[in-house]
Amino acid sequence: MTFLFSSIIAPIVVGCAIAYYKNMLENRRNKKQTTLLTP
Repeated sequence: MTFLFSSIIAPIVVGCAIAYYKNMLENRRNKKQTTLLTP
């Protein structure tokens, strides 16, 4: 069970946390400078 958690659930949680953190940073930057990070 611990192997299943560490191999499947942990990477998903870490990936979601990283994506959420990057989203927060981009949103914070976009509020200050909207023209820099437009795709």
